[in-house]
Amino acid sequence: MTYLQFVLLFLVAPSALLLALHGARHVRLLAIALAIAVVVAMAYTIPWAYVLVHNGVWRFDPAKTGSTVWRLPWETFVAIALQVVFTGTLTALALRRPWGRK
Repeated sequence: MTYLQFVLLFLVAPSALLLALHGARHVRLLAIALAIAVVVAMAYTIPWAYVLVHNGVWRFDPAKTGSTVWRLPWETFVAIALQVVFTGTLTALALRRPWGRK
């Protein structure tokens, strides 16, 4: 299984399902919150991942990844963003009020 296949199966599919379950209500607010969270996650995680790769703590098989950005597979950036989207959408669904109640 390639890194991209893993991301598609375990992050894209569940995230799409959760976004569909969330519905159209408050989508703009959710999108803004998720975008801010993605930026924060990238700013925190990417330098840390780069150091791990640079020091040989984490390795990846170039045959199973696409091109790299800052020595990291580009799928890493997608995975980080989608993990935030998945978790944020799941949290938003969990905190939603029951239907019909204010």
